Amino acid sequence: MPTFLETVVERTQASLEARKRDVPAAELESRLGPSRRGRPFSEALIAEGISLIAEMKRASPSRGPIRPGASVTEVVAAYQQAGARAVSVLTEGHWFGGSLDDLVEARASSRTGSTI
Repeated sequence: MPTFLETVVERTQASLEARKRDVPAAELESRLGPSRRGRPFSEALIAEGISLIAEMKRASPSRGPIRPGASVTEVVAAYQQAGARAVSVLTEGHWFGGSLDDLVEARASSRTGSTI
């Protein structure tokens, strides 16, 4: 019998393949808007001092919904005010309640200095 983590990974891999067919990479890049040069994720990791990478997710597989009703924009703004240098956005729907729209909104609402 598979573990819970194995079940999550297996289902997510199958879902990812379907999502890739539904939204080709070129369409995703178009939805995200122009590339933001000068803010690579890797720079957030190696910057001097503490480099906090915050995670935007709507739910946890083990705990359920997180901050129901909160907008992505609100969460990203709070992370940036707290000093996050980068924000990871979970777009997986079944386990984490995310979507590509969450990524688009996070990118649009982030200010210069944080990486999405």
